[in-house]
Formats: sequence, structure tokens, C-alpha cells
Amino acid sequence: MRQTFTKSERLCSKKVIGELFDKGSALTKTFYLFPFRVLYIPQGLQGSSGLTVRQTGAPQQPSPKGLTVRLTDASQQPVANGQADGNSPYPDETRSGGTSDRSQPSEIHPAILIVVSKRNFKRAVDRNLLRRRIREAYRLNKSILFRAEDQSKQPPAAIAFLYTAKAKISFEEIEKGMKLALLKL
Repeated sequence: MRQTFTKSERLCSKKVIGELFDKGSALTKTFYLFPFRVLYIPQGLQGSSGLTVRQTGAPQQPSPKGLTVRLTDASQQPVANGQADGNSPYPDETRSGGTSDRSQPSEIHPAILIVVSKRNFKRAVDRNLLRRRIREAYRLNKSILFRAEDQSKQPPAAIAFLYTAKAKISFEEIEKGMKLALLKL
């Protein structure tokens, strides 16, 4: 498993974020494990707003001028207006056999959101430092979600990590808490 943190792993959808933080929602599961409060939505559930949280965690969005662009599950290449995957207008995106140059992901990673309170950390540099530490701890340990001994259990579709400590703590402590939180998911 590659230890990267791509754009597709960032939770940006306002609808999904709203579902995560909706009070009394049966869709959202939560637990507390120092220094995090973790909120997550399991794979494939449908929320009260009618939004189905898919594997990518983000709803399909229409692009400007009415052109609908979606990513296919098999190749992760854009497909526009019924265009076949092998007939891309860009020759550098396909090989001679019609397969994608982009590597096909073996697992679908959950979309994550990292929250550090402005109430506890007034300076933006402190909040950004903690966000970077949390993101790095997640990036290094996200393989825990895809353990070989637990194949029947799917990782959540969306996860929010709320940093609840009142002071800045070291990366080692954050990583220890992240490992425990990912094991509990």
C-alpha cells in the first residue's frame, strides 16, 4: 500500500460533512479516544437528505455547460457524455491496449476531515501544525484500516478527526492516538 494522501482522500462535500455533524443522526457513529473525537459514516449508508455515501465519499457533480463528468470505478479516468474508456481524445492517457496509464487502486480509501478548534488554538500556525501532524500520522498508519485478518469489515466512507486536547502535543503521542483510533474503526 502506498503511503500517500491524495486529493480524493480529503473530505470536501458539504452534504457529507453536514451528515457527519448532524446531531441525533443514526447514520453517524462516534467515539472518543484521546486526543481525538472520531465521527464516521460506514460504507454504503443513505442519509436523511437522500445522499448515498459511496466509496469515494463525494456525490457526482455536474460540470459547467451541462457536461457530466464522472470517474469510473475500474479505471478512475474521466468519462464524458458516454465516451468509451479506450477512446480518450488524449493519446497520452491510454496505452496501446486501451488501458489506463494511471495505476488502478486496490483499495478505496475513506475521505477524512481534520478539525482543530480555534477556541483552543488562537494562532493559525498552531492549528496548521497540529493538522499537519494529524495528517502525517493518518498517512503513515492508514494501512491499519485494510488489515489482512479482517477482510469482511469495510473501512468507513467518511471520517472526521476532531482534535480535543487543550495543548499542543508531540507527534509521537498523536501517532499513538491515531493508531488506536484506526484500530477501533
